[in-house]
Amino acid sequence: MSRTALNIGRTGNSHGRLTDLGRTGGGEVGAQLSNDVPAKAVFSTAELASMVGMSATFIRTEIQSGEIKAIRLGRGRRHVFRIPYREAVRYMQCLGVL
Repeated sequence: MSRTALNIGRTGNSHGRLTDLGRTGGGEVGAQLSNDVPAKAVFSTAELASMVGMSATFIRTEIQSGEIKAIRLGRGRRHVFRIPYREAVRYMQCLGVL
């Protein structure tokens, strides 16, 4: 997904945290698939883990092995992963959750 599709903005602080992660065009993105899928453009490892019934550690292992494509934010030891909506749906369909 491109930066324009996600409507990502940055704060003025030195941490560079994401502020607006909403999808452009409005509407509830996840509502059409399942009541279990929140209407968000990206998911954290913990959010995806709770949706598929796995641990966040397992999701990070899947990201590192290449099974899940994710965006890495931050540097060094304090980085986090964000999984785009379409990738989360693809992964849940592969698992048979959706």
